[in-house]
Amino acid sequence: MTASTRTRNETCAIDSERTNCTQAWRLQILLLFSIFALVSYGIEPGSWKRNFPAPNEQDQSRKLANGESQIFQGRESGASRNNNSSQLRIAVIFNGEFNGIDEMLVQNVKAFDVYVSTYKEYEIDAMRVSTNRSRMLLYSRDEVPCMSVPIFQWWHLNQVIRNFRTELESYDLILKLRADLRFYRSFRSSDLAQTPHGCLQMNSDHSFYADPETFFKVYDGFYDDIFNKYYDRNAQYFPLNW
Repeated sequence: MTASTRTRNETCAIDSERTNCTQAWRLQILLLFSIFALVSYGIEPGSWKRNFPAPNEQDQSRKLANGESQIFQGRESGASRNNNSSQLRIAVIFNGEFNGIDEMLVQNVKAFDVYVSTYKEYEIDAMRVSTNRSRMLLYSRDEVPCMSVPIFQWWHLNQVIRNFRTELESYDLILKLRADLRFYRSFRSSDLAQTPHGCLQMNSDHSFYADPETFFKVYDGFYDDIFNKYYDRNAQYFPLNW
């Protein structure tokens, strides 16, 4: 085997590993939401309070705080991608409903560029986190073609990616947050300065972030794959390429 042939084979192996890794991420995310989607199939949008009892406020706060904790844990792993963390450019995405947005969250995202896709009824809350209307997408519920409530947020994320991808590619990191997260201390760009390139940091749908290349490998086309590859195929085996 010549040196050039060996190099080509090694390159192909690396590309194959990256493709398998992306597929594994997508399958893990879908597994998290598949049961939830089946349980809530057919539920009328906006009817959560009627169909599900409100969770204990303390337990709910604890779960949401896990999303915040996971963000800060990101700085503990990997090598620093930017020695001057004050210059780390982070884009924050909010997608879906704005339910009970917290003032601390509003204050924490003021230092970042915020992109939003939500419903017209949440325009006032959306303006609290993003005063730049050019980075905001507002839709009526009739415009969302999803069949199941838990899928709505992925449709909105897809709209952000499709409409703002060129802009988002210019950032060092893309951070997706749920609008009902609770922050208990100030959040700075330096908290994410240690994020390793090529890794997706995720805590369910509460928060996840990565460099743009990795973020788009996982989530660009993710919404389409839900219906084209996975939806209503409960009996089909999908291998996880670990």
